[in-house]
Amino acid sequence: MAKKIPFAKISKHTVASDNLDKVITETSSQTKRDYHSRFYGMYKQRLQKHPNITTYQLLTSLADEIEEKRNNGEIKYASLRQYKATINYALTYIAAALRDSNNKKIPPSQAPFYKDLASRLNEDQINVLSARVLNWGSENAKNTKRLDKIANAKNQTSTSKMKAFPEAIYEFVMQGKCLGRHWLREFIYFNTQFGLRPREWQHAVPLTRNEFLRRFAQPADASVSEKALNIGRGVLDEETMQSAQDDSFKNMPYVLVVKNAKATHGRACGPHRFIHFDTTPEEFNRLNRLIVYLHKKSKESNAKVPHGVEDTFEKTIFITMQQQLYTLLKKYTPQRILADMHTKQLLAYQQYVKKRTNQGKKVDIGPPVFKKPTLYSTRHQAIANAKAEGFTPLQVAALFGHVSVHTASEHYAPKNRGHTGKSMLAPNPTNIEYILMSLDDFNLQAAQKQHDQSHTKDVEYTDDSTESYTKADVVDTTPATTVNKPS
Repeated sequence: MAKKIPFAKISKHTVASDNLDKVITETSSQTKRDYHSRFYGMYKQRLQKHPNITTYQLLTSLADEIEEKRNNGEIKYASLRQYKATINYALTYIAAALRDSNNKKIPPSQAPFYKDLASRLNEDQINVLSARVLNWGSENAKNTKRLDKIANAKNQTSTSKMKAFPEAIYEFVMQGKCLGRHWLREFIYFNTQFGLRPREWQHAVPLTRNEFLRRFAQPADASVSEKALNIGRGVLDEETMQSAQDDSFKNMPYVLVVKNAKATHGRACGPHRFIHFDTTPEEFNRLNRLIVYLHKKSKESNAKVPHGVEDTFEKTIFITMQQQLYTLLKKYTPQRILADMHTKQLLAYQQYVKKRTNQGKKVDIGPPVFKKPTLYSTRHQAIANAKAEGFTPLQVAALFGHVSVHTASEHYAPKNRGHTGKSMLAPNPTNIEYILMSLDDFNLQAAQKQHDQSHTKDVEYTDDSTESYTKADVVDTTPATTVNKPS
């Protein structure tokens, strides 16, 4: 059994209701409904099994069960994060109701439920649960990979989703001539380059560099505090605007402005990310047509379902595309390609089992699962392409909307699945600075030491790396070093 997840020390500052304003301002209405529905279901299910225990005992046993599942490799890290977000949401409103039973910030439809739970708990108990839940996911990268492999072997996760979009499958899809799948092909074509999350296409805006500079320039008379606030809103500072006009971006005449889907709870490199890219005018117009089509479908779905626009957008548009992709994958050619890939994985696994057995060691993972690419696999492929091109972890995070430089290496496709010549992209210095500001003092010191040792040499990207990165990765934060293309 794996070592238990360590729990954070409890202090008087660990009060769930301290997160109330953040939950209200940074969580969409649809996400709030999802969290509440999920928590309500878990609570009622457990209450039916254990009707005679206290509310605190019930929530404690729920936390015990989730931790045990993770420690035994029964759930993946992504599932643990979902549990964490859901329970933290509920504890936030329970604590708010405990402090003020008439708190108007709690959604009216959910208020009676959380007020009832607040009447059965005290603040110390909420603090204990909050500190415990907030510390989930603090395991190191090596342990995360090990537990996720065990979870994959137990087939209790979405293991059939491939973390790459194989080139042979890509070529097969692109060769299709069916007009009904035109937008599917266009999405796959562009998302293997830009790597947006599907729902991020709803608010994506392609601009020429001059349009970008006009739209996002700071007001000339803005005060220091106003400029800082504007940067948080996605407006660029003067230094960044000047760098965007620098010769370093002369080969990047276009910018894709993306509203980060994971900006809630500080999980993204700012409210927006700005992806500078190079392409032909024809390709730019082609990208623009795709976005116009997606925006049009978004408005149509919004008209039919007034609430939860983003959720509706993803379900009505991308589920249809996903079904079209699955239909294509059932054809003989892609089935043969995927079967050949799976056979190679099985042979590699058999060699692994033989080696472990000869060494007298335990085989701690199961055989590989048959996998197929999804629409989200295009994001994995874009990240793998960027790694293969030589982008540093900091640059990868800025390009694909992460606040952590470790996310791409821990949860996305490795660089050996990427293809060079596919990433004609460059991150904006604003997003890089946003990530740098999120690093703690320890990471800054470690990076400075690394920088002193390497002087002007960029840090090479490795998928197994657990080091922390900062300005040492980019040597100079101007765009001159933001694109590392092979010579």
